[in-house]
Amino acid sequence: AFLIPYVISLVFCGAPLFILETTWGQLLSVGGLGMFKICPIFKGVGIAAAVMAFWLNIYYIVVLSWALCYLWNSMRLDVNVPWRSCNNDFKVLGISDGIDHPGSLRYDLALYLFIAWVICYLCIFKGVRWTGKVVYLTASFPYIMLFFLLVRGLTLPGASLGLEFYLKPDFSKLLESKVWVDAVTQVFFSYGLGLGALVALGSYNKFHNNVYKQALTVAQAGPGLLFLAYPSGILQLPYTNVWSMLFFSMVLFLGIDSQFCTMEGFFTAIIDEFPIMLRASKYGREIFVGVICLISYIIGLSTVTQ
Repeated sequence: AFLIPYVISLVFCGAPLFILETTWGQLLSVGGLGMFKICPIFKGVGIAAAVMAFWLNIYYIVVLSWALCYLWNSMRLDVNVPWRSCNNDFKVLGISDGIDHPGSLRYDLALYLFIAWVICYLCIFKGVRWTGKVVYLTASFPYIMLFFLLVRGLTLPGASLGLEFYLKPDFSKLLESKVWVDAVTQVFFSYGLGLGALVALGSYNKFHNNVYKQALTVAQAGPGLLFLAYPSGILQLPYTNVWSMLFFSMVLFLGIDSQFCTMEGFFTAIIDEFPIMLRASKYGREIFVGVICLISYIIGLSTVTQ
């Protein structure tokens, strides 16, 4: 039943706002802060969006660090992956007793987090033209992987029961307000609405670009990142290691796409606001992006503790 309010929210809320933000950026050729020059009194909205995008980047990239962790642990010579069994007494969670006591730093996750930031920096430091080349790989591979997972899933025993559960909606859920709130939230989060990312990406379009066609294409393609925390499902497939590597590679690529879109929205907004300072130097953008990534990594270490 969730798909019904999701599609309605997408048609009447997500797609119009997607077109509005992209068109706004294309019309003015500026980022999320500069676009409010047509109505300066609302510039605070752009500042709030930039601040929100900054903090979103810090915790969102943790998903990539976990994907890297699972990907690395999938690269084993034996047939078993580490999460298949827990037969040893020394394999404990090692977590703290609550959020009030963060505990010590998880050095392995801190390393994966650093690698994730380096990857994102290399994808975005040269600007949107360089990023566009990276997208050919990061956007294409997940669809290929999803196709293979779909084919394999349909051939497993009980696949018909899963399809029936998926396609047979429970209409009583439509009367619950939480379902509609979750649907709208998912639309905003999936398409990066209200963060300035779409305005920034639209600002690189030509003035007469057909933004309506592109917006509808993106809306039909589906959300950017769905991190399915069910690696145990991979255990039901033959050649578990291979499927795990492919699956978490897909998650990594999807996460990178979502991450550097939000990052580009933040960086474009700041660079457009201070063009003389950040564009005067030959490597002004590269240095600025590197400094922000380093600061974000240091702050993000608080998210990879016990």
